[in-house]
Amino acid sequence: MDEKFDVSGTLTQLNITKVKSFLEFKYMDLSYFFIGTYDSTFNELYKAGDPFPVSANSPTLQLPDSYYIGVIVRDPINLLNVYGCALANVTGSSKKSFNFKFL
Repeated sequence: MDEKFDVSGTLTQLNITKVKSFLEFKYMDLSYFFIGTYDSTFNELYKAGDPFPVSANSPTLQLPDSYYIGVIVRDPINLLNVYGCALANVTGSSKKSFNFKFL
């Protein structure tokens, strides 16, 4: 079963390139040890300053009751070139809906 994520935001300086720019989900335990990762490419071009709404399906991982999830938009070639990111602490009592603010 997959989890569906709806991600949206506005990048002010960099374009999101169709089939090249990456959308990543990183799962970590509370010690920041990586549990798993999932990434996909964008299906459309979004110019800097334009809002981007995107949905992605991520395979469901075996997760502990509390963990971190990071959402990253990054360059397809220079993996250290991060366009935007957000991090949330998920606990057993957390709802499935989060509003991330990209940094």
